[in-house]
Amino acid sequence: MTEEQTEVMSLGSAVRMLRQVKGWKQSQLADTIDIDRTYLSRIESDSQLPSIAMLQRIAEALEINPAFLIMLAHGSDPEIAPFIPLILDRMWATKNVRQFIMGMEG
Repeated sequence: MTEEQTEVMSLGSAVRMLRQVKGWKQSQLADTIDIDRTYLSRIESDSQLPSIAMLQRIAEALEINPAFLIMLAHGSDPEIAPFIPLILDRMWATKNVRQFIMGMEG
C-alpha cells in the first residue's frame, strides 16, 4: 500500500465496530432502534445502505454524532485518514464510546 492509499472502513463495518465497542449484540441494537436484526445485519455487511434517517437512529442509539460515523466510513479523506488508526485504538481502549467522544471534545 502506498502513502496515497489508505485502508477505508465501510459504513457497515463502522456500525458493527461501534456496536461491538458498546458491547452490544446485533439484536440489542436492532431492538433499540426498532428494526429487524436481519436488516441491521444487511447494513453491517454492506448489502443494504441505510437511509439518512436510519443512520441518525443508529448513531443516537450508539450515543455518537452521525458525522463521526460517516467520518469513520470515509477515512480516505487525506486530512482525516492519518487519524483513523489512533481514533480506533483509543476507542477500543476505553470500551465506552460516549466517554471516548466526550474526551475528544475536551
